[in-house]
Amino acid sequence: MNTQDGILKIAEALEMTGVGAYNGAAREISDKTYLGVAGSIVAVEARHTAIVRALINPNGNPVPKSFEEVTKPQDVLNIPIVASSGAR
Repeated sequence: MNTQDGILKIAEALEMTGVGAYNGAAREISDKTYLGVAGSIVAVEARHTAIVRALINPNGNPVPKSFEEVTKPQDVLNIPIVASSGAR
């Protein structure tokens, strides 16, 4: 984390964790208003991920997959970058 590249890699991991977490939580949200808000947030997180990827590799594809990962809510805290943050 002492270099720009290191910081960008961590930023990418955090943004991807956010996308996966919101995608995974969506099935648990029954209120359509909250589901709409979560959908809006995940869209922003996905854009953040694409921007960070473009900074990491300007010649690469910032959106390499059509669909992002879905992370179950109980699995989010087991993701290494989240677990090491002390977020529990």
